[in-house]
Amino acid sequence: MLSCLPKTLALVAITTVLLLQINGISCFSSPSSLHHHASTAQQNGGWHRPTTQLLALSPEEENELKQVQEESRLKVLTDRRKTIRGILKAAEGSKNYRLENE
Repeated sequence: MLSCLPKTLALVAITTVLLLQINGISCFSSPSSLHHHASTAQQNGGWHRPTTQLLALSPEEENELKQVQEESRLKVLTDRRKTIRGILKAAEGSKNYRLENE
């Protein structure tokens, strides 16, 4: 496992640099170039971020979205209950095992 650690760290570093560059953040810029970018942005009226325009949903689409959200919520709750039941069952089994082998 330790032999693959340098490769993993390298992949994490490369991924981080790529994500920063995609988001417009330069990792290896000098402080003077960063100052130049900041002053240019202030002159242009501030930092501009891309925006997303949301479209209004029709009542039919809104109802469908609410139904999907409710189904997802119920599925999450059901999965949580199953997980909790499984954990409680395992804990009870461990307790019974310890009691039998004292």
